[in-house]
Amino acid sequence: MVRWIALPTVVFLALLSPKSRAMDAVDDSFTPLYEGAHVISTQRLPSLPPKIPWGSAFMRDTDIVLGRYKWYVADVTCLVEASGQVRETIITESMPTLNLSAAIVDDLRTQKLIAGIGPEGPVASLFSFRIYYTLKQYLGDLGTLAGRLRRSAQQGNAGAQYTLSRLMGANVALNRTGLDADDLLRRAADPGKDRRAMLALGAMTGKIPAEERRGWVMKSARADLAPAQVLVALDSWAEQTEAGHARARHWLELAAKAGDPVASKYLAALLVSHSDSPADWKVARKLASTAGEGWHGRNDPDAWQVLAAAAALTGDFAAAVKAQSKARDLAADAKWTLSPVERRLTSYEESRTVSDEIVLIPVVARVIIP
Repeated sequence: MVRWIALPTVVFLALLSPKSRAMDAVDDSFTPLYEGAHVISTQRLPSLPPKIPWGSAFMRDTDIVLGRYKWYVADVTCLVEASGQVRETIITESMPTLNLSAAIVDDLRTQKLIAGIGPEGPVASLFSFRIYYTLKQYLGDLGTLAGRLRRSAQQGNAGAQYTLSRLMGANVALNRTGLDADDLLRRAADPGKDRRAMLALGAMTGKIPAEERRGWVMKSARADLAPAQVLVALDSWAEQTEAGHARARHWLELAAKAGDPVASKYLAALLVSHSDSPADWKVARKLASTAGEGWHGRNDPDAWQVLAAAAALTGDFAAAVKAQSKARDLAADAKWTLSPVERRLTSYEESRTVSDEIVLIPVVARVIIP
């Protein structure tokens, strides 16, 4: 009996360099103050570390998904601290199953990548890349679907253009004559107004200038795509100003309302660290509790740390100790640095609140290191 083996391969978005084309300037009151973009560690790397050891749960779920779909392309953005430790993973393109989504998020949380480099050394950064899943020695056949997609794309259907742009990199039988993945993606975004295409362009780190990438993410956020709203919120938060925190709250509230699994945790963390309102602390506790129960946050040390901080601020130190102890266990399993986690646990055991920033906020820099 032959057993198909799923082979995950990681390819940088930086390798997918779209053709340069000017985009109209985005005039928006929520545009971050800084002119530059995030320090992206992919700008210094030709590839990921040679091998990332994926866990058995990830491999099992990937086998199941590929057994049905035969191929899959996933776009993710990791938040990486200065040590290289992955602290969060934002799935910017939805996965076919929540099991697969949870598996990849949990596995990436245990990984260490190469940190982003700022003018003074390693910094917290965003790390965007694309993962291709294929079955060994398998070439999928789209059948008549390929022809229908091509015709729809030629007729200006933005959804078809976006899908074709992704299929161009997949292990499927597809007549690629006359097709250009980057051009399809751009046409899907403008004039097609496909918000997924906008975000894909915003995540690219190739030939697209930083200002244009930022503009695409902003347009995607304004088109109500929740992952883009989270990214804009992180940009705003990174300013570390009162106005920046207010903008971050605005975008996180929108994303949380849309059900984004990351937004609830970050919104709760913002209310814990940058609000003096007892009413906000109660909201933060509810949000953090929801985040910790979901597929994305159930094994996330930071989600439980935020819950602990919110519980302490509302006077429930017993619940704070319990949540922080859970965070410590999860952090130990993921091989995170435990000292800050244990320091907060000691504070709760002594009935002291914590209001420092628990979650990782990537640095926004004026200078991008090539």
